[in-house]
Amino acid sequence: WDILGQRINSSGTALLPNSLALALAKGDQVLGSIYNSSDNSVLAVWQDNRFGNNDIYTQKFSSLGKPLWEKTGIIICSTPGSVVQQNMEIILTERGEIILVFEDARSGFFNIYAQKIDTDGKLAWGENGLALAKVAANQTNPLIVPDNKGGAIITWEDQREPEKTQIRAQRLNYLGEKVWESSVPVARIESKQINPSMVSDGAGGAIISWQDNRDVLSLQDIYTQRLSPQGKRLWGEKGAIAVSANGHQIDVDMISNGSGGVFITWTDFRRGDRNPDIYAQQINASGKPVWEQSGALVCGAPDVQRKPRLISDGKGGIIVVWTDKGGGSYDIYGQQLDKKGKPLWMTDGIPINQFSRTQQDPQFGNKNILIWEDYRYGNWDIFAASLNSGGKLAWGDHGAAVVSTPHTQYSPQTVPWKNGSIIIAWEDYRSNLHYEIYLQELDSNGTSLWGQNGYKNISQDGGRSPKLLPKPENNVFYLFWEDYTGGGKAIYGQKYLVNS
Repeated sequence: WDILGQRINSSGTALLPNSLALALAKGDQVLGSIYNSSDNSVLAVWQDNRFGNNDIYTQKFSSLGKPLWEKTGIIICSTPGSVVQQNMEIILTERGEIILVFEDARSGFFNIYAQKIDTDGKLAWGENGLALAKVAANQTNPLIVPDNKGGAIITWEDQREPEKTQIRAQRLNYLGEKVWESSVPVARIESKQINPSMVSDGAGGAIISWQDNRDVLSLQDIYTQRLSPQGKRLWGEKGAIAVSANGHQIDVDMISNGSGGVFITWTDFRRGDRNPDIYAQQINASGKPVWEQSGALVCGAPDVQRKPRLISDGKGGIIVVWTDKGGGSYDIYGQQLDKKGKPLWMTDGIPINQFSRTQQDPQFGNKNILIWEDYRYGNWDIFAASLNSGGKLAWGDHGAAVVSTPHTQYSPQTVPWKNGSIIIAWEDYRSNLHYEIYLQELDSNGTSLWGQNGYKNISQDGGRSPKLLPKPENNVFYLFWEDYTGGGKAIYGQKYLVNS
């Protein structure tokens, strides 16, 4: 499996003559994330098996999809032996440097490690990174946000007591030093806390949400916490409840509201396990719900709605998209909520794509363009649509193909780029040998700019889990991935320069 990418304009047209390979090497490459940067570049990260164990790689791309670092990417961490490094997340600091966090099993348990890459592509925090809280227990699902001082705040699931998993956090300064004496639990209560989400609070701290089973009657509810730059719990020692209703509340997505609070959306099972719905809420800077106490109903249609994703509408409200089975097969639907949490489009949302077979897992590339996995032709491809603030589709009812080739293309990651375009990276099995990473830019007209089916990232034995980090003002982006070259699993990276 390889990872391929493509550049697409706002009309859904591929702009590159061939798919852009983000990672093409022996073994598998699995897409992680992609990010845009202020210098018009894009950064991608992925999991790579070129050496036989899963390592993490990165690459930086220009606006024309050209790799700017070593051809096969920079390895972020490759501890000797069959040690796995995986599940990385990345940010770009105010200094133009990159900080990554990832799971690392070198101690026999998965612990959370961090690494910094300077502006020359050099590793700044030692050859194999530094541990945030090294303990004889698994730590998983790391997330990272900038601290506005050149460092970062990191959160993760900590399984020192497996039945009482905690969400913990730590802050690193720009030197890689721990700012907080020890990692901070976000809630001082005995409960199982899982699946964190995190955004910056805009003031050097962070807002974290998670699923929490402390109320055995209502099962998993959603709680939130705001941590100050000093690591203080600002929304109570036990956290602030975002929603507590019958059944599970899961699949949280969260963004900043720009005022020290957040918008969140989730899948909600209050009406039963076979009829999950989509809800949303705004939490203010004091940790209090702004909309209806039990959440604003986004979609309560019959059958299954799941995995919502949201983006600001720029007017104090949000646009939410999700996977919806109400029509018999899974389709993509959307809804806009105003600043009071009231729906602006038709009840239960509008169809964004209802082509045959399955469309699933939508995500926003920017405020207008969204992408999803699509099975309309009998194998997984990636499609996109452009949605304006009035809920109108600019590229037609069928959407625009980001990549549509034989075999599997899935697990896309996307970031905003210049002039209303987006950059996408994904895992691609078109070689029928292993996963590779491909890239594409899609412009605001839906046109693919890097070939019809993307541009391939070079990786000897394949890669997976790519992550992108864009710097559009410099025409550069970075790609990171998990790389399998040599039988291991290490983290690699590459820098790409995109010609205007």
